[in-house]
Amino acid sequence: MRVVIEGLGEDRALRTLVNGKVAASLGRLHVPATTARVQFANETSAKGGPAARCSITVDLPRRPELHANSRPRAPAARSGNFRTAVGRSVPCA
Repeated sequence: MRVVIEGLGEDRALRTLVNGKVAASLGRLHVPATTARVQFANETSAKGGPAARCSITVDLPRRPELHANSRPRAPAARSGNFRTAVGRSVPCA
């Protein structure tokens, strides 16, 4: 399975963490995934504060893709700490 990670810059440790969580979560599927796309983004909220967003899209052979979005409510994630966002969004896949 190929894991494509976008929005983390060059943080190799965090990329390794995300890759491991995605592989562990998707390893439980009955059909092996072909590709997982994980995207992280900082968006400006309506009141001007930072807002973190994480989404994952999983491609499965001969099946519709799986997709999940997460906007963490934890203060650490709102300030840009994606480690919290990863822990809450990857298991949703």
